[in-house]
Amino acid sequence: MKVRIIPGFQISKGELVHVFKFDKSTKRYIGDPLNTLRIFNQFDCDELSIVDIDAWKHGVNFSLLEKISEEIFLPLSYGGGVKNFDEASKIISLGFEKLIFNDSIFSNKALIEEFSKNYGSQAVVLKINIIKHKDNYYIFDHKNSKILDEKIDNILDKINNINASELSIIITNLDGTFNGPDLDFIKNVKRKTNKHLVYSGGISKNSDFNNCFKAGANAIITNNFFIMKKKNGGIIFTNPKKIKE
Repeated sequence: MKVRIIPGFQISKGELVHVFKFDKSTKRYIGDPLNTLRIFNQFDCDELSIVDIDAWKHGVNFSLLEKISEEIFLPLSYGGGVKNFDEASKIISLGFEKLIFNDSIFSNKALIEEFSKNYGSQAVVLKINIIKHKDNYYIFDHKNSKILDEKIDNILDKINNINASELSIIITNLDGTFNGPDLDFIKNVKRKTNKHLVYSGGISKNSDFNNCFKAGANAIITNNFFIMKKKNGGIIFTNPKKIKE
């Protein structure tokens, strides 16, 4: 699998938003999802990643996902609020190529296994939110905004046994900071996982992408880099092609 650069988008209640360090009090309106995603239709993107950050409360917005699939002609992955196999299947039937599973890794592994059995491991992305605390890396519970007493190293063996092709990890401390990626973390996880590693957190400049790939990342997801030039800056869209050149 070639290295990939993936613009990521967060949706809340049908709107495109930006959240800093997973703190929902910082939620900022970016624009209409369809209008924004149409712009990326014209760009050289390997994939677009869409996560509904409130779907766990309100359910999957199938109407919006259908509109996105009809108008966006790029590979699409989606995560947020999927509770059962029927909902997962419906999203694939709408035209999405991958599903991103987060909470289900710990609470509904059977759903992931059933989905993988029917659609293949290449359609499964396991996503983990990580927070660095006192020089250790812990699982971060985004629903309750708290650190769990579970270190990343302790769960990688469990994750390796799940039939999925990709492991997507975001460092929540670095989310939206433009402070640079955690290359040592990438190296450590890459040594311990049998999945393609998708990294997110702290990307600030073009050289960060190559550094992440050299450290072992197979793909990078970032939304801040592609929708603004600096922390809390104005909205401006960047074509991933400029990074590859």
